[in-house]
Amino acid sequence: MKDNNVIFHRKFQSNNLENYKDFCPMQGGNIWKSMEKTENGKFYQDRTEIIPDDQVKVYYGDKSKGLIITTCEIKIVEDGNKISIRYSFVVRKRKVGRQYFSVMKTHRYVTYNYKTKNFYHGTIESSRKKIKKKKVRCNTFYLPFLTEIKLAIRRNVNHIISQTQDWQSMVSTSYNQMTKGDEVAMDALKQYAYCIYSKNNILLNYNSNYLEGEMYKMYLKDNNISYPDSIIQYTVIPTPKSKLIKHGNVVNYFMSIADLKGRRVRDILNQTTHIDFKTLVDVYHNMGVDYFSKIRKSFFKDENNFLYHRYYNHDAFSKKKVFPLSNLDKKRIVNLINSDSEIIWTMIMDHLITISKLKKFGEEVKMKFTNRDEFNEEHYRITEILENYRDGKVSRFNGKEFENKISEVIMYDGSEFYPTLLTNSSQYNEESKTQSNCVRTYIEKPQNIIISLRRNSKYGTDRITIEYMITPMGLERVQNRKKYNQSTDEWDESLMKILDNRVIKLYKEGIFELTKLWKEFSNGKFIKRSAIFEQDEEGIIKRMTPDWNESFNAYENIVEDFDLPF
Repeated sequence: MKDNNVIFHRKFQSNNLENYKDFCPMQGGNIWKSMEKTENGKFYQDRTEIIPDDQVKVYYGDKSKGLIITTCEIKIVEDGNKISIRYSFVVRKRKVGRQYFSVMKTHRYVTYNYKTKNFYHGTIESSRKKIKKKKVRCNTFYLPFLTEIKLAIRRNVNHIISQTQDWQSMVSTSYNQMTKGDEVAMDALKQYAYCIYSKNNILLNYNSNYLEGEMYKMYLKDNNISYPDSIIQYTVIPTPKSKLIKHGNVVNYFMSIADLKGRRVRDILNQTTHIDFKTLVDVYHNMGVDYFSKIRKSFFKDENNFLYHRYYNHDAFSKKKVFPLSNLDKKRIVNLINSDSEIIWTMIMDHLITISKLKKFGEEVKMKFTNRDEFNEEHYRITEILENYRDGKVSRFNGKEFENKISEVIMYDGSEFYPTLLTNSSQYNEESKTQSNCVRTYIEKPQNIIISLRRNSKYGTDRITIEYMITPMGLERVQNRKKYNQSTDEWDESLMKILDNRVIKLYKEGIFELTKLWKEFSNGKFIKRSAIFEQDEEGIIKRMTPDWNESFNAYENIVEDFDLPF
């Protein structure tokens, strides 16, 4: 990357000098642990020290020592119609006894083109003079590309300062309760925002915790595209610029691709914050305009607002699952939604799907519920009927070590809590019966795991049923319910955060395994499935949750005999 007009530039560097002994110890003991073996002999490590930049030349070619030079560089560069914020992290390492350095480089950039009014971003990674990754994307605001640069600056600037200076040097002198790394990142973002502002008179909110959402707003405004107050949440819907310009309005475009009409749905899309787009589209097409208009607006709020994880593609709105509902069925559903603030669309969808599957077996099932208790009772009854047709016992596996470490007791507020990962049909059925919920229908889903958090005993009935969604970034808690699907409170939330931290830690440590599933039939035969993240030809993940590696048909790929991993 050429630097034509550098507006902002900060560089940080640390130099680690590895000293080795000038004698060879006698063989024996654990001396091999500190030994570096090269083609030029064996070297035994003595100590590592940080040297100033002006001393690097002295030891640069000294093969009796190892040298690691780490640099972090941040620039804002203007080049004609473009302005870029650029972040570089370079590690040059020469091992003892070696002549040459190995070099690993990571470059990230975000460029705004004043002429095309587009944001471009990319990452270039190289090692040993070979490009390992090079990708350029345009206007993909559902990805945290500017946030990643901000966090990388903070992390690596702080790391280098911690090696070369005392802890007081890591404290920001410009921003309260921030580190020096935060200060450098904020200064760079501020300069970047004001440079763009000087050209288009639109100021990017660089203080936001969701930078991509603010960039999306600026991008729309600069391209004369109208948007609602809740525009930030629309970043999860990839939108071609040409179609946005054609419609001139983000809401108009979304209503077009989702085939939505009417003032009520337009009001929700314009006014509601944290919209659950998939629920809104599904409800609209299943209930019709008239019954949709009778449903409370709050039903379409997404209570689990994950800014980057809840990504939609256009198929999510074009491939609609519509059930044959009578007006009486629709009236029952509307009354249930409006009378119970805890009901969510996935519960109703599970109910409709179960009825649809039973009809394929010749069962004539009709909805008769008039309230939430009757709905729960009816759902439990029809899932029992469906289980009889399925006639199979399911076992799930996410790694024995993960299961064991998840189940370690949690001490909280004077009580013991026993997290239990549900792994088989018996456990799912028992949880569903104890809690009076529909968790039993989740057993064959590849995109989640269920943990039952139980008080005072691993068999206790005072419990919270918790659903974690599996994503490439980690496990995200998306639902937690007490008995009868009652909501949890603040006390429960503090308890569940302890479990959240444990789950996140195990995922980062690589202990969690994507789900493997075995289903045993009454004839003694099995089918097995493995959860995978589907990728396209370029290795880009298609969906942010896993699917089964094969279609889940009980009559396909049946195997005679194999060993389970537990």
